[in-house]
Amino acid sequence: MRIISHPAIRGYYWLTEGLRIFRLQPLGLLAITFLALVIMSLPLVLPGVGFLLAVAIVPLLYVGLMHAIRQADQGQLPNPAMLFQAFQGPNPRIWQSLLVLGGVSAALTVLALGVTTLLGGSTMIDMSVTEPDSEAMRDPMSVLGPILVFFACYTPVQMALWFSPMFVAWHQISVGKALFFSIVAVWRNKARSRCCWAAGSRCCSWPSSRCACW
Repeated sequence: MRIISHPAIRGYYWLTEGLRIFRLQPLGLLAITFLALVIMSLPLVLPGVGFLLAVAIVPLLYVGLMHAIRQADQGQLPNPAMLFQAFQGPNPRIWQSLLVLGGVSAALTVLALGVTTLLGGSTMIDMSVTEPDSEAMRDPMSVLGPILVFFACYTPVQMALWFSPMFVAWHQISVGKALFFSIVAVWRNKARSRCCWAAGSRCCSWPSSRCACW
């Protein structure tokens, strides 16, 4: 696989392409995205491990969303079955590799939180259990440092996970290589990727994944 570096204007193309695809099937894409969010939130009812399970299944759902967006781009109506595309292919190693990728994602997220706790204290963890009138909530500046530390720690994780699910599912490469190529693809196209991140649109990931590598 060769990572392609595009000019900065390509980021604008990714954004406009994502919006164009969304306009083709807005209700269908919104519905399948909402379904993915519901499925991802189900493990959160489990104490302790719920968050890790939710993070672990994200690559599976991500591939399903990208498949639905690709089908919408081809004029088809997204349906709930598309969300489980990783289980429907002829190669069972794809969903198994995506589960491994999810486990790596969960482990890296825990590592980022651990480093944040060591460097910035447990403020971010305390925020999830304290009452709204607690001291931390009354003084937002007290959590700014830990938040910045977490962003610094989690940005490489996000870079590794941005394209890796599609690399595993569509290019059938190993998890380790997928993580590496994802980091390289994001770094070489960092000016273009910032447009997608700023827009916060997963629809942008479909055109960007087509252009970032081959």
